[in-house]
Amino acid sequence: MMKMIGGGMIFLAIVVSGIVCMGIAEKHNPKYHIIIMITIAAYTFYIVILAIISFVKAQKRKNPSMIMLRNISMACAIVALLSLERSMLGTFGDAGDRFSMTMTIISGAVAVLLVVVIGVSMLIQAGRVEEKILPDSK
Repeated sequence: MMKMIGGGMIFLAIVVSGIVCMGIAEKHNPKYHIIIMITIAAYTFYIVILAIISFVKAQKRKNPSMIMLRNISMACAIVALLSLERSMLGTFGDAGDRFSMTMTIISGAVAVLLVVVIGVSMLIQAGRVEEKILPDSK
């Protein structure tokens, strides 16, 4: 199960990198009405708070299921923060200016890198769990 989720995280990173690259190539960030922006911000802060709570719970309990939920929550929060930043730059700033594109490139690269690291760490943890369960299979 952990291998599937780790592979899904890497696939998510590829999709997010495609979205960021398209936004950079078109010099376009999404533009929304202010009420929609407030809703996106509220959702993002809610997801970030849930990810922090999940992180603390997973640190207390060393259960593999809690670790998987923590990693999923963290990746979701990272992507939500990237989405919030891009939509705020598009709504409240000039989507095609140099600052906006630089921010999109840097934050997109960091978000993709973090999600890939989460996915790879889950693949490594899955291998370690399999070694503990089946030590004599080699």
